[in-house]
Amino acid sequence: MTIPCQFSQFPPNHWLTVVCLNRVCLRGLTVDSAMEKIAELGITPELKYQWNPIESEIDVLAIVQCDPLEKDREPSLSETQIQQLWDIFGNESLLSRSTGKSGDLSKVLVREKLKHPVPTPPSKPSWYGKSMGEALVDFLTLPSKP
Repeated sequence: MTIPCQFSQFPPNHWLTVVCLNRVCLRGLTVDSAMEKIAELGITPELKYQWNPIESEIDVLAIVQCDPLEKDREPSLSETQIQQLWDIFGNESLLSRSTGKSGDLSKVLVREKLKHPVPTPPSKPSWYGKSMGEALVDFLTLPSKP
């Protein structure tokens, strides 16, 4: 049995963009102000919920985009709207992902995905951007290990 408005089943092979309203406070927003900002962008979100067993509470989710992953289809959001969403909500409360081949996202806990974002890549090594000769000199002059 599928419960209406539950975050679980989506069309397969779609791109989904979701704002977790439980986490907008991390960006200094209230739920009301977050919804106003979404509306100001000309977006009418679909509200869904998800039981979060880790937090023992319901997560309220605003689905702002659910577009087919087809080459010839125009996305429902413009590049400007997408960038503005990232500027407003950031990695703290905005998740963008594929629905996969089945469309079943019942095991995807949105809030938990947002709590553990992809780590920032390490900084570039000191030799990056140097000529091969400069990098070789740097390497050869490294202190030797005892």
